[in-house]
This record gives sequence, C-alpha cells and structure tokens, in this order.
Amino acid sequence: MKRRFTNALLLAVAVVMASCGDDDEGPSSYYTLDGSKKTLASGIFFYDDSPGESKSGKTIYYHQVTLVSAGINVNGTSSSGTGDLVTLMLASETTQLEIGSHSFVGDDTEAEPQDFVYGDIAVGFNASTGNATSEYDFESGTVTVAKSGDIYTIDFEGEVVVENQTQKHTVSGHYSGTLTSILND
Repeated sequence: MKRRFTNALLLAVAVVMASCGDDDEGPSSYYTLDGSKKTLASGIFFYDDSPGESKSGKTIYYHQVTLVSAGINVNGTSSSGTGDLVTLMLASETTQLEIGSHSFVGDDTEAEPQDFVYGDIAVGFNASTGNATSEYDFESGTVTVAKSGDIYTIDFEGEVVVENQTQKHTVSGHYSGTLTSILND
C-alpha cells in the first residue's frame, strides 16, 4: 500500500512539474510596457468595408485590431470587466488585414496601405464605464502581421506617451491567436 501511494505521489509530482514547464516561458500572447509584462487573452478585428483614398490616390481601408488582456470578457460587440486594451489602427488596400510590416505614421491624412496609422494602450480599462486608469498613445513603432489558417501572429513595438505628457515609454508585444471579426459601422 505504501509503495502504491509513493508511486501515485511521484506520478502526480511529475504531472505537475511537466505542466509547470510552459509557465516558466511566460505567456504566449503578451505586451510589455516599461518592462512590465501583461498577458493578452483575445483579439478583435474591426474591419471597414467602405474604402477611402490614400494621399497618393490609392484605395485604402482602415482596420482596427484590439488586443484584450485577461479581466475583460468580450461577447460579440459587448464587453464587461476590467483589464487592458492595446489598439492598433492599420491601413490596407483590401477589406482584409494585410500581412507584412506596417510602419507608424500617426496621421490618417498621410496614411498609405500597410501603414500603422495610430494606436493606444488603455491600462485598467473598465468596460462598464469606458474609462481607463492610464492611457498611452503611440508616437512611433511598427506592427508586423502574419497569418496561418485562422491564426494571426501580431508583433508590435514602439514608443508611447501618456496623453498630454512628453515622457516616452517603451512598449512591445506579441499576440498569436484568432481575431473575432466585427464590421465597423
């Protein structure tokens, strides 16, 4: 009896140790703001089906990717809870999110396809009130989008500032997963 208990205990410890291995590597989807890493739980793609015109006269669509941290529950177009949001506005020549690298321009009147038009981070965002503890606006950066099947991989980096301040903060992130698509009205 003692031997079976010891074997069962060793098996349980082995299972726990094996499952803890991935945790040491950190979350697979995250963002880091000034060295503080936070997990991203889901992503939403708000797409536009009405084209505009870029500065050079090309057809352009503006698409918003919002990456959501744990704590915020998204159900269709409604959400609840409190957490963080990373919002990235990207320009595209099609109604689809363009694969490739998007460089920051910060102004939609200057945007061309595959530009990173603007972005922000809402820390401590309360879905019920629409308010955040802190809001950061991108001042520079790049967003790289890849896709395999239904899985998007989105990597971003840049500098952000708190609204109405000048001190720059570094941000980077990685998201790998599906994006819930919602038509922008």
